[in-house]
Amino acid sequence: MRLAVNYAARPRPIVTWTGILAALCVMSASGASGIDSPTNAFWKGAAGEVAEGFHYTCRVLNFGETLDLRENGVNIGNALGMADRRLETDLRLDVSEEIGGGCLSAKPRVDMRWCEREPGVALLGDIMEPDTFYVNEWLARWRMADGFCISYGRENLQWGPAMLVSPSNPFGSENGRNAPRMEVAGSDFGRAVLTLNSTWSVSLIANTDPGRRIVFGEFTDTYAVKVDACISGQSMSIIASGHERGGPSRVGGFWTWNATEDIVTYLEAGVQEDDPEMLAGCSYSLAGGSIVAAEYMYNGGGDSDRDLLWLVPPQQYPEYRESLLRKNYLLFQYTNMTGPWDVELTVRWILNLDERTHRVVMTVERGWGDAAKIFMSGIFNSGDEDAEFGGVIQSSAIAGMEIVL
Repeated sequence: MRLAVNYAARPRPIVTWTGILAALCVMSASGASGIDSPTNAFWKGAAGEVAEGFHYTCRVLNFGETLDLRENGVNIGNALGMADRRLETDLRLDVSEEIGGGCLSAKPRVDMRWCEREPGVALLGDIMEPDTFYVNEWLARWRMADGFCISYGRENLQWGPAMLVSPSNPFGSENGRNAPRMEVAGSDFGRAVLTLNSTWSVSLIANTDPGRRIVFGEFTDTYAVKVDACISGQSMSIIASGHERGGPSRVGGFWTWNATEDIVTYLEAGVQEDDPEMLAGCSYSLAGGSIVAAEYMYNGGGDSDRDLLWLVPPQQYPEYRESLLRKNYLLFQYTNMTGPWDVELTVRWILNLDERTHRVVMTVERGWGDAAKIFMSGIFNSGDEDAEFGGVIQSSAIAGMEIVL
């Protein structure tokens, strides 16, 4: 059944283009004559509020990267299509607008890269990849009342004290600390956060789309409840999550205790059916501002001795969220943000106790003037062709400069 619309009977709009032009002439005349009309005052106040709440940063990241690739059962003939040499320029713009109880923010990106790939794949030799434009993160947030806000957008949700991975995060354990200049892909989340007081808060979280994050298998919506507390120098959190289409539920959490002014101890864990993940760590602040930390990680869903080929997704279950493949790991980390010549240094030594291999990650940064920073980072893996640390990439190096415009 169709509804007939009599367009001839529609009333003419009260506000016509002639009326709009007349109103603009009146506003211009009042402004020119120095009369501060209520309309002018309103628009001036609104423009001032918008300008005051607008913030942005624009950064240009220029870097080069080289990979020492290894051919094995996972990457025969460079089947993964990895570029062993790359030059890249990234334009990273962060914009936000806060007005009243609302906030809009976005992080658009433009990546321009030149790559060289080893023979064995369809794309060979020197190529100039097309520029890539995307929005890695964006967010719309509204404060409904004091202590209560809702939001939806594409975010990189991170929490917990762990430096190696985040066992308590049901949306992904990778935290990006092995490559701090490379951004972790954002996913789409809806959140409602209720802050009860200075001690307690409750968050409802829905992961409705993978966004730019790569998932293996079919994506299903994931829902979580997160309860946070901060009591007497201790912070703790409990997270319970489940999938829309069934699947295993998950319970996780973390606890941090400032034992002294210099010593911080922490625990972080997550359990999903027969896949427990547990991490224990401690950090100590040395004189001069440097920090040393040690962590032990048990990954119950990992495998101690199977070939690497059978441990890499998508052979594993679709909701695979982990970034480690074996069971037992140790991490030692040294960080000095106030080193000689204003050099910032971070060294990570990760031991794979099942394979008896290790990974060393070193990052060096130094400011250059007021608006630039140079950086270098290197990764070395000691394992052979069937090892998690070295099976695909034996070593890598990256160097570049970030400029704030």
